[in-house]
Amino acid sequence: MTVTISFYQVALFLLLIVMIAAGAYLIIALRNFNRLMGNLNIIAEANRQDIIKALALMPTIAENVNDASIGARNSLVQAEAAIDVIGANMAKTAVSVSQTADQVTNYSIVVAEVAKALVHAFSNHRKSSAC
Repeated sequence: MTVTISFYQVALFLLLIVMIAAGAYLIIALRNFNRLMGNLNIIAEANRQDIIKALALMPTIAENVNDASIGARNSLVQAEAAIDVIGANMAKTAVSVSQTADQVTNYSIVVAEVAKALVHAFSNHRKSSAC
C-alpha cells in the first residue's frame, strides 16, 4: 500500500503544528498574566487605604512641586543677576588696576628721570668744583 503526501498536505500539517505551539504559548502567557494581575490585586487591596491617602494628597504635592519649581526659577534669575553684577564689577576692577599700574609706571618713570637729573647735576657740580 502506498500513501502519497503532497507538499500542500505537509504545509498544512506544519501550519497546524505551528498553530498548536502558538496556542499553547498564548495559553501559558495568559495564565501568567492572570496570575500577575491576581498578585497586583492582592497588593492593591492590602494597601487600599494608603493608596487612597496618597491620591488625596496628590493636588497638594503637585502644588508644592509647582511652588518649588517657581522658587528655583526665581533663584536662578537672582543668581544670573548677581553673576552679571559680579562680572561687571570684576571688569571695572581690572580696568582700575590696569590704570593704577599705568599711573605707578608713569610715576616711577618721572622719579627715575628726576633721579637721573639730580645725579647728573651733582656729578656736573663736583666736576666744576674740582677744576
